[in-house]
Amino acid sequence: MRGHDNQITTIVVSTSGKLLASGQRTYMGFQADILLWDFDNRTQIQRLKLHKVEIRSLSFSCDEASLASQGGPDDKNMLIIWDCATGRALYGSGNKETVVNTKYFNLRDDRLISVQEKGVQLMTVDKANKKIIDQDVKFSMIKRVFTCLAIDKKDEYCYVGSQTGDVFEISIENACYSRIGPVKRLFSQGVTTLTIIPSGDLLVGA
Repeated sequence: MRGHDNQITTIVVSTSGKLLASGQRTYMGFQADILLWDFDNRTQIQRLKLHKVEIRSLSFSCDEASLASQGGPDDKNMLIIWDCATGRALYGSGNKETVVNTKYFNLRDDRLISVQEKGVQLMTVDKANKKIIDQDVKFSMIKRVFTCLAIDKKDEYCYVGSQTGDVFEISIENACYSRIGPVKRLFSQGVTTLTIIPSGDLLVGA
């Protein structure tokens, strides 16, 4: 499976395992391509071109019909929703804040969560009006530099890690954080990755 001409920055596999998407980094002023693959046959389906310089994250919708791609600061932190079948860009939205990662919900194809360095946004794709609506998560007076996220399988809670070394649990329904951990001992090197394993436990990489 070859097709990129520079460093690969992110890879994601769809829930069924049938599709794979990969993004790359390139040079200032140049486009950063996304390649969509048929994973079973190891063949390229689409080459998606709109982002500049870097692809920060990729995420498939639960029905695998759409792909969300997140650009970096040199691309105005642009989020683009693509039609996987046609390779057409359906929706796009820039962000004034630096975005680390954007992921689709597990059960809905119109909801996403975006982790910025200084905040978290819940996003809804308004298909009728062809736009993306965002809602900031409330953290009271707490300030962190966020690094990663994981979403529970029922889309009730989101977990975000920070450079400080703690993890925030966010209530998606209420759009606010509900608790922080670990209570007594932080991860001294910061939290770099999060994933929820089948048992429901949160696995923390630090």
